[in-house]
Amino acid sequence: LVLALEDVVAGKMDSALDKLEEMPSNGLGAYIKPLIQAWLVAANDGADAALQTLAPMAKEKGLEALYHMHSGLLYDFKGDVENAEKHYKLAAKGDNGMALRLAEIYAALLMKQNRVSDAQTVYAKYFMAHPDSLYIQALLDELNNGVLAKTPPVTVKDGLAEALFGLASSLRSQS
Repeated sequence: LVLALEDVVAGKMDSALDKLEEMPSNGLGAYIKPLIQAWLVAANDGADAALQTLAPMAKEKGLEALYHMHSGLLYDFKGDVENAEKHYKLAAKGDNGMALRLAEIYAALLMKQNRVSDAQTVYAKYFMAHPDSLYIQALLDELNNGVLAKTPPVTVKDGLAEALFGLASSLRSQS
């Protein structure tokens, strides 16, 4: 994984894909490998090809919300707001409900569409599920001061970063 990511930094997406093929597809590989592959395919061949690469993950028990979150990001990357929103909503229906990162990503998409009320609803749902969250005030501040509306378009590096952040978060929660 580290060698593949070094290739990504160097702009060698094909080489990164080759190295990723050598990574096992079980254990953590079952989780991270399809996500990284999809984003590398997005870099080379676009979002539609990446969505096809990611599609098998939808059938993996326990990974449905992750599949929908990254599908939403890929549709957002493509500029397809309607399908991005559909997948963000499906991700929020997962066993863990609305996660912090999902709330931030989804609200940013809505704010870029000038849908302030809808973004507030996303944060309200997050707050209802996590009333003790220390982040809610920061989220509301970003919403109210227009920071979210200025969020740049989703890039391949954003998608890769989300995949790695998710891996780090899951490792932290398992320890």
